[in-house]
Amino acid sequence: LLTREHGRVSALARAARKSKKRFAGALEGFALIAVDLTFGRGQLARLDAARVTRVFPRLLGDLARLEPAGGLMRLARELLPERVPEPAVFELLSDSLALLDEAAHPARAVSLAGAAQLLALTGFAPQVAGCVGCGKEPGPGQSAMFDAARGGIVCRACGGGPDRMTGKARARLSFVLGAPLRDAVAQAADVAPAELREAERLLSLFSSHVLAQTPAEAGGGRAR
Repeated sequence: LLTREHGRVSALARAARKSKKRFAGALEGFALIAVDLTFGRGQLARLDAARVTRVFPRLLGDLARLEPAGGLMRLARELLPERVPEPAVFELLSDSLALLDEAAHPARAVSLAGAAQLLALTGFAPQVAGCVGCGKEPGPGQSAMFDAARGGIVCRACGGGPDRMTGKARARLSFVLGAPLRDAVAQAADVAPAELREAERLLSLFSSHVLAQTPAEAGGGRAR
């Protein structure tokens, strides 16, 4: 469970299949639920009861929206430590599910904006405004070299990077990282397909590098 008050929580629901009164179908994925938890000495909490407070029917009925929703949840699960409250992350994911449930918002735009902001909220945002080595900023609209392993764009003087990021993709991603979610989604939706694919590819490379690190190494990057 991802909870507002306790962060990511692993819980055991005893006799969940037999008790319709205590759980009433509330243990399906992609729903907002109210829960009663009991915490003991171990890491595993006890889930005593759960009830649904909001569902997202259009999301659940559309595989093209269900897949990015699952991707955001998996990313949160990998980034968040156990029992560390992250209310801003909780709100971001709740809002992302709501946007995916609205037909007006392209699923890929929600996925890109949600993933970028999830990385930013947990301290792992890629640096796209200036070089990760010296801080030098490219000119407006200027392309840059990107190195996922080093955390962002790298100028030639600092060694460059293996991937090219166009000026348009850099500007879009910079906006998406810091704007309110709905504005970020609107910005991500209003791009050429090639730009969107580029931003998705580079953010995916960066995310994969972050998740490949050990917990200790990843935790050291949270101040970025």
